[in-house]
Formats: sequence, C-alpha cells, structure tokens
Amino acid sequence: MLVVIIGVALIVGSFLTVASEDPDGFDWLKRKRSKCMECGHILGFYDLFPVFSYLWLGGKCRYCGKKIAPYHLITELVTVFLFVSAYLVTPKPLQIDFIFLLVMLTLLLVLTLTDLKFWTLPDIFVGLLTLTGIIRAIVMHRPDIKDALAGAVVGFLLLGGIHYFSKGKAMGFGDVKLALAMGMVLGLGQTILALMFAFILGGLVGIVLIVLKKATAKSMVPFGPFLTIATAVLLLFPALYGRILLFYGLVYK
Repeated sequence: MLVVIIGVALIVGSFLTVASEDPDGFDWLKRKRSKCMECGHILGFYDLFPVFSYLWLGGKCRYCGKKIAPYHLITELVTVFLFVSAYLVTPKPLQIDFIFLLVMLTLLLVLTLTDLKFWTLPDIFVGLLTLTGIIRAIVMHRPDIKDALAGAVVGFLLLGGIHYFSKGKAMGFGDVKLALAMGMVLGLGQTILALMFAFILGGLVGIVLIVLKKATAKSMVPFGPFLTIATAVLLLFPALYGRILLFYGLVYK
C-alpha cells in the first residue's frame, strides 16, 4: 500500500508543477500537452516520469539542453513526503477521511507554490479547500460543522482586521480568504493555534533572512506559505492542539 501511495504522490506532484504555473490557477485546464518552458518542444511520455526523468536527464531538457527549474523535483518530493506522512499518521488510512486529508494537503501545497512564485493565492484552490472542509465537516464531523463555521468566521475576522487596518500593507486579502478556508478544515481552536504558528514561523524566517542579508526589516514576504504549513502540521498532528492546551494548564487529564 505504501508503494501505491508513493506512486500516486509522484503523479500528483507532477501535476502540481503544472497547476502552479499560472497565477489564476486555470492554466492546467487549458493545457493539452506538456512542453519545455524554454524551447516549447512537446515532451514525450518518457520525459514525464516524476523524479526519475529529472534525474536521468540531469535536470536538463532533452531537446534544448536548458536547465529545468528544480522546483519540479522539489514539488514531487514534498508531495511524496506529505502523502507518506498522512499514511503513517492515519490509524485507518483506507477510510474516507484519509482521502479528505490527501486532498487538503494537495491544495495547501499548490497554494504554497503559487504564493511563493506569484505572490497570489488563486481563488479556485482556496475555494476548493473551503469546499473540502465543508464536506468533511458534514460527512465526517471533523471538525463539527458549527466548530468549522466558527473557525472560518474567526480566521476571516482576525486576518481581515489586519488587512483592513493596515490598508493591505501587512496582509493581502488572499491571506484573509485562506484563513477562512483554514477555519473550515481545522475548527475554531486549531485555527487560532495555526495562526499563532504561522506568525511565529513567519517572524523566525524573517529574522533569518535579515541575518543572512537576504532581506531588510521593510522587506515583504508572502504570508500564505506560513499559513499553509501551519495548517498542514495541525491536519497531520491534530493531537498537538490538546497537548499544547495541557502544557499550559488550560485543560487537565
């Protein structure tokens, strides 16, 4: 089963490299055949084996010799990591909630890619993440639909407030919509924790970039990836929320 999961992850990862090449998120719907982004040559099926084709060709196009962007390989490997992690942490991975988890992780990854590459979070992917959360809450009660709606409202209001009062300088509206989607998939308590994680992680990355002189205190960095990473962590390890509450004495055994 693990081999099947890895195979599916490689295929999905390869698809995500295409889905993330358009800032609106619709490019993959219009594309008929994969082609080299440099020379435009149509790629054969033997050029499209995830990971293996990249390594076999030495990271270069077979036809023009130009270097293939390494994010193709990285995306495929990260997808494998996420899918295998989901398989290992899910008690009964053949049940429907495992499918929900894979879909949500896939959408979070493609949102991460588009925000890193284009500084945008396509509505189509944010909308699909929100819809997945709604269906999961209704079908699986994870979280309960009332908790999911509360999380969506709070996530939207918290980041929406930052966006409004900073006039969009501190927070893009795409991040606000993503916070709403986070609420639907995590519920109220875990959404608040995820937002805390995201701000802490964003601050730490900012400090590292400043120390390495890759950025200044006034530099802007996309916040979406920190939101998606925090959400993925809590989706994979939901018990983390209870452990943190226990650690701070907010709940008792």
